[in-house]
Amino acid sequence: MIPAKQTEPLSGVMDFLVYALQGFVDGLTEQINAIKGQMREDMWTNYVHMRFRDRASPTDVRRRYLVLDLSERDEPARRRDIRLLTPRLAAAYAGNTEKTITRDLNALSEMGLITRTRKGILDAFVS
Repeated sequence: MIPAKQTEPLSGVMDFLVYALQGFVDGLTEQINAIKGQMREDMWTNYVHMRFRDRASPTDVRRRYLVLDLSERDEPARRRDIRLLTPRLAAAYAGNTEKTITRDLNALSEMGLITRTRKGILDAFVS
């Protein structure tokens, strides 16, 4: 048995080791979650590209851009703000009417790539 005088330093060392190991575990958990998030994003991007694999018309390219750019957002996008989300969407929708945006959103919804909510439009991956 350890004498009483020696248990106090051992207790301090044990407390430090527990603290250090918990920090190590927390750091590993954070890294694993970041990797999982990146893998999910990559899988979603690959899925979107796969859905548009045999579609290369300007309309399909614009729609693919729309889904991918919506994927970059954390919150729903309002329909009226679609043109302003990214520079490439602004360029893609330049000279097009609001009906074009509506048709694109309807087509993407039918493909299961976006979801409409009361708050706005999300990519289907996030929702």
